[in-house]
Amino acid sequence: MDAATGSVEIWYKQGSIATNYPGSGDVSVAGGWILALTGLATGVGQPYPVVPITFGSTKIALDANTVYTFVVNGAAGALGGVGYMTGTAGQTNVFTDGTLTIDCSNGRGGEIPSAMVYNPRYFVGSLTYSY
Repeated sequence: MDAATGSVEIWYKQGSIATNYPGSGDVSVAGGWILALTGLATGVGQPYPVVPITFGSTKIALDANTVYTFVVNGAAGALGGVGYMTGTAGQTNVFTDGTLTIDCSNGRGGEIPSAMVYNPRYFVGSLTYSY
């Protein structure tokens, strides 16, 4: 079986995707984004299966009642890219537990720093948080 390992990055910036990424942008430190986490993901076989990407115990501190935009980047084409699902325009993709709300309905795909032009794209994964 084939195996591939690649780096994965988590970038974030305060504000909505419409503000931070209105069609062309610069997901980089120079563009005002913060590279919060990097990790490795390994998949075995074709096509590469969904595998957990762990970042250890690193936490990203966020202010309450504040909107943030996140980018999950499969750097240098890691594993053929980060998992996503092509969405249907207008489809609800908002998740909440009453404390945290994650709105994935404006997801985009492409290559950073500037070619995030594929829309709609939806995140496929899970998130663990504490407060």
